[in-house]
Amino acid sequence: MGITSDIISNLVNLVMDFVYLKFFNMNIAGAGLATLTGQILASIFITYYFFSDKRTIKLLSISKIKFKRFIAYFKDIVISGFPPASIQLFITLKLFIINYMVQIVMGGVGLVAFSVCDNSSFLIYMFAIGISQTMSPIVSVYYQEEDYNGVKYTIKRAIKLGVISGGILMAIFIIYPQSLLFLFNITNPSDIPIVTESIRLFSLSFIGLVTCFIMTYYAEAIEREKYSIWIAFIEGLVVPVGGSLLLVPLIGFNGIWIAFLIAEISTILFMFIYSKYIERKSNGEYSGFFLLKKQDKVNVLDLSVNANINEIADLASQVLDYLKSMKVSDLTSVKVSLAIEEMLVNIVNTNSDVETIDILIKIQSEQILISIKDRGVEFNPTAEREGCEYDHIKILMSIADKIDYARVLGLNSTVITIKSF
Repeated sequence: MGITSDIISNLVNLVMDFVYLKFFNMNIAGAGLATLTGQILASIFITYYFFSDKRTIKLLSISKIKFKRFIAYFKDIVISGFPPASIQLFITLKLFIINYMVQIVMGGVGLVAFSVCDNSSFLIYMFAIGISQTMSPIVSVYYQEEDYNGVKYTIKRAIKLGVISGGILMAIFIIYPQSLLFLFNITNPSDIPIVTESIRLFSLSFIGLVTCFIMTYYAEAIEREKYSIWIAFIEGLVVPVGGSLLLVPLIGFNGIWIAFLIAEISTILFMFIYSKYIERKSNGEYSGFFLLKKQDKVNVLDLSVNANINEIADLASQVLDYLKSMKVSDLTSVKVSLAIEEMLVNIVNTNSDVETIDILIKIQSEQILISIKDRGVEFNPTAEREGCEYDHIKILMSIADKIDYARVLGLNSTVITIKSF
């Protein structure tokens, strides 16, 4: 839903830019109204979800929410949600400051050029948002499972797609900037040379922009929220604003567009330096540009079971025997076996068409990770629900030390952590 609403917002914005500017001759006011139109339609679309029978979010009365649990959930939401939200915050501050600077330096023609470049960035943000929001839950699941090869493969593919999309748009705007002049109805002969040069210089930042955007989401997915915020802060506010203030007095109006390019290069350089710092600080435990942990030597049990209660009971017994043979304590072995059985029985009880369920068990020195994947209806075991049909989940919650859930590519992916004793 989030990806679709973002696409709707940006597409409507671009279409209405053409309508308001080309047919109604509204100039800059039309660009602003186009943005507002896109946001309103996207809001209407996503609001429909909350009234749809297909929604997976359950709305509870405030009177039923315990205050301490509400505070805990609110804190988690703020911590996990602020990094991507900060992108828009820093972009807003950046636009406000630079827009004011442009007005002082170049007046009306500068505002026209800035408006065209700013609105053209919605095209690259469509790709950046789509790639990032698709990549993020996949990376999060792989990271929780400590499947670092899967994490690396996913983020590399995401960045590759981002670089390709950014490169294509950059080439189009460098070779044919007139496409934007036509879209935004720029016909004043004195404005055309300035706006054309601005478009070409601004588009040079597209590849870096989409890369930094993806890395902001990636850092959040690997549970490095502060790192994510720093990427957004440097790329979205500090360098473009600071660079503009330094370059405009030196080289004039074009210093603003050069500052955008420098912001992307500086942020990527910061990420390289930060990754080296973390590698040294962790004594090599984390390494590489993507800050992935060295794979622990673990014993892995990979199983699949038919969605049948009797087979699930047999599998739970098999897991128990395996863990004991691996010298796992009796208490931990029983907890792992019971957690698997309760989760799998719940999957069977809530689905009529699931054929098989995949289970991956990783035995580590201090904990055991249980990864469970199924193609059933979306079901988050950590969400609060009422009703006796979820007694299996209540038992699971009392056993597990941690549960992580994501819906990825049509799969329920649940990672259960149980500490070893």
